[in-house]
Amino acid sequence: MLTKRLSALAGMLFLLGCSGAGEPAASGAGSQSPELALNGQGPTPGEDALLADAPARAAEGILLLTVASGVPSFLGAVHAVVTNATGRVLGGADEDVAEPELAPERSLELRLPVGEHYSVSLSASTTDAQPTTCTASIDVLDIHEGATAHAQVFSWDCGGVSGYVPSSVDADCYWLADWSLVTRTSAAIGELIDVSVAARGLDGNLPTFSWSTSAAGSFAEPAASQTSFRCQAAAQNLPLAIKLSVDGCEQQVTQTVSCR
Repeated sequence: MLTKRLSALAGMLFLLGCSGAGEPAASGAGSQSPELALNGQGPTPGEDALLADAPARAAEGILLLTVASGVPSFLGAVHAVVTNATGRVLGGADEDVAEPELAPERSLELRLPVGEHYSVSLSASTTDAQPTTCTASIDVLDIHEGATAHAQVFSWDCGGVSGYVPSSVDADCYWLADWSLVTRTSAAIGELIDVSVAARGLDGNLPTFSWSTSAAGSFAEPAASQTSFRCQAAAQNLPLAIKLSVDGCEQQVTQTVSCR
């Protein structure tokens, strides 16, 4: 009996020595040995947490604004602000020139987060001896990821007196259009481009609208002030024309896009 107990005890001691009981046990899943950390294999301690906390970059698009000085006055520095539906300011830009009378048409560029139902507010002061503050606005704007939207501003409200693009004064009804907009200046075949225009009659009468272009695409609702254009064939510098009519007056405004 004693011999059997001694043999069992010796076997247990032998197994204990082979198991490496005196070495530190390995840690749980996801652990990394000091050698791997020193050799740059795998994330260093805390790196996973830093990566998880890093904010993702918001998707963006571009808005190009083409604005014109008023008649009979010229505008000094032009200031643009874009807000979302809750009134939060998303971006802004300023444009100024040394001789405004030599630059009746001005351009501003804004990089904005992707979103819908934005508003653009413009303000400027005339260069008269007694300056007047002029304002303009666009109340419908969507920004798409990687796309460039283009807005043209034709009319300013200068203390109750409206001003318009100097080069269009020769037209009989230059006062009709306020602004026009395309949400993409370039689109793939089959893709939609949202288009819109704002206009007004002298006596508050609403004008009629008629969109037209070449055979490279078609409009969803050619008689609406806001509609969409679908690219159907490749074309560069494709004119999207909108004819405005009210009280016997007509005016045509054009936006240029590309279909690829």
